Amino acid sequence: MSDKGRIIWKGIGMLLAYGAITAAVIYFLNGCTFDKWKAVTWAMFMAFGIWQSYRWFQRKVEELNDKED
Repeated sequence: MSDKGRIIWKGIGMLLAYGAITAAVIYFLNGCTFDKWKAVTWAMFMAFGIWQSYRWFQRKVEELNDKED
């Protein structure tokens, strides 16, 4: 597998782990309920997680491109 492929899979894994952890935290901190407002809260955290994952991915790709040059 190429380095770029590893970076993509690692980014996907990080994003899935982040989503699962934030969903679990929101679920357990709110008395094991998950109504529409908790879903909105989780969606906001996921948007932040997607943005952070994208920034991480861009940084790693730039590092990879610099290494190849």
